[in-house]
Amino acid sequence: MKSFTKKMTMTAVLAAAAFTAQADHLSEKLMFSARMNGANEVPAVTSNGNGVATFVLNGGRDTMCITVYMSGLSESVDGIHIHSGAAGTNGSVLVDLTSDLSGYQLKKVITGPDLTATMVKDFLDGNLYINAHTASHPNGEIRGQIKLEKDYAFRSYLDGTQEVPMVSTSAMGVSAMNLSLDGKRLNVWATANGLSGAIDGAHLHFGLPGTNGPVVVDLSSFIVDHSIQGMADVSGVTGLLDSLMAGRVYINIHTAANPNGEIRGSVFMENSLAFDAFLTTDQETSPPTVSTARGTGYFALNNTFNQMNFDLVVDGLSGPITGAHLHTGAPGVDGGVTIDLSSNVSGNYIGGNIGSSDLTPQVIMDLLKGNIYINVHTAANPNGELRGQLYRTAREGYSVDMSGDQEVPAVSTSAFGGGMVSMDRGQSDLHIMLVVNGLAGPVTGAHLHNAAMGANGSVIFDMTPWFAGSGTDDAAFGYWTVDDATPFTATEALAVRNGQVYANVHNNTNTNGEIRGQLMRGSACATEVLAVNELSATGAQFAVYPNPFSEQLTLAVDAAGAHSLTVTDVYGKTVHTQDFKGNNTEIMLGSLPAGIYFIALDGSAEVLKVVKR
Repeated sequence: MKSFTKKMTMTAVLAAAAFTAQADHLSEKLMFSARMNGANEVPAVTSNGNGVATFVLNGGRDTMCITVYMSGLSESVDGIHIHSGAAGTNGSVLVDLTSDLSGYQLKKVITGPDLTATMVKDFLDGNLYINAHTASHPNGEIRGQIKLEKDYAFRSYLDGTQEVPMVSTSAMGVSAMNLSLDGKRLNVWATANGLSGAIDGAHLHFGLPGTNGPVVVDLSSFIVDHSIQGMADVSGVTGLLDSLMAGRVYINIHTAANPNGEIRGSVFMENSLAFDAFLTTDQETSPPTVSTARGTGYFALNNTFNQMNFDLVVDGLSGPITGAHLHTGAPGVDGGVTIDLSSNVSGNYIGGNIGSSDLTPQVIMDLLKGNIYINVHTAANPNGELRGQLYRTAREGYSVDMSGDQEVPAVSTSAFGGGMVSMDRGQSDLHIMLVVNGLAGPVTGAHLHNAAMGANGSVIFDMTPWFAGSGTDDAAFGYWTVDDATPFTATEALAVRNGQVYANVHNNTNTNGEIRGQLMRGSACATEVLAVNELSATGAQFAVYPNPFSEQLTLAVDAAGAHSLTVTDVYGKTVHTQDFKGNNTEIMLGSLPAGIYFIALDGSAEVLKVVKR
């Protein structure tokens, strides 16, 4: 259960169709991040050090790319590790990254047996931290808790039994609320069914279960029929997130017959991988017969990826529900039934849980990419009367790796920098964390520019105020949002998505920029990482076995004759080439370190991923 606070400013209703168009940029990857400093150490350490660590998990959940950028430490780093432990506690070393450290930065790929399902769960649970040690601070000089880059998801089931005093009613409702990572914007969706009359008021209140409390957010301007849909600007609210996480808020829906509230529900925070859906008739590809139906649902995928709980309420249908399914398909595209939810229908409520047999790796990847929708059928609309795309609250991640040789023209410098950027699913803000090290002089300017790699472009956002500007080592942390004086709009979001934005850091020695880096979707590991045994999308005409392997592979080709193969690592470096004839050949790779590798045949772009144990 969770909570909300004081006076809010309301903005226009967010249309479901517009949101569907905005959330079409999600990939199957998940990005985790950690902001490292001395204050996070236990006990706290006084240090000027800063660090940004980024962890990108691929869709197959078998490979993770780790990057760390640090600056301002008291001396060289002599150890860096991932530890088990919640925030404010110390724990044992889980992964030693020290051998991958190069000065104040590192890049490492964890794969195969080194990335267990338990470890992935620990990442999602938020029970890991990264710690950098120096000689003066052997227990750690800077540390950061590793967190999934996501907006905050809050959910509620509403009925009359939660009213104080209890109201006798068969009405029910479901709400889904998402608070932006910067704590400024609250999106609210809710649908009620079976009310005694029209909704004449809806609010968020402070109050624990079983108690009544004051109104803190008026949702009444968001009412559409028996649904609530809109966004509240909560930037002026003090302590909103803390109140939400403390479980002191409930949503209350009022009618003329029940002016104090007919149904209410305590708000709780969803700590699993959260998805929600706002169902409308206009999301159907074939317009249904006249219908004012709407619905709201939320889905929670647990951190071991073997169960998903869900609750939905719909209202205004032309008749009883005759079927409900999850389908595979992008917005505006019809797809086949993936999971049948018809047995979970009870009147206008659909709820229950989906087990591991239905949650295949492909289904999970489609969920993460926003390619699953729910369709509700009636007798009048057998192809579907209500439809809603399932979207995650986890943000889309971009990596930034900054150097002088990316400047145009290139700059000769030993300085470096990097970090991460994440975009919310609605493409309304960027979360930015960057570290720079060894500049020729203090930062005099730092910007995001609009241009592809290898070209110069105009400034689209000024990050200069985020840097201290006091030395050659510096860091920047902040948000670029739709509400800024220079707003983050759909135009800028599209540029980021298309790889057309770079970060540039200037000083008096290098006024046009000393180091720069493109915002690149996903990880800083150059090669796209697929799941084990997965062929590229167009289907390569060869296969290898065994996979995983230890010493050698056998490659089978579907055509005889002369061939050549190339093996590359996850950074795109060629580690083995071989010419051969015939349709079978042995590849000796025993000297390579354990990890992920990619095999290409005859110079083709088609690749096959293999894992060396």
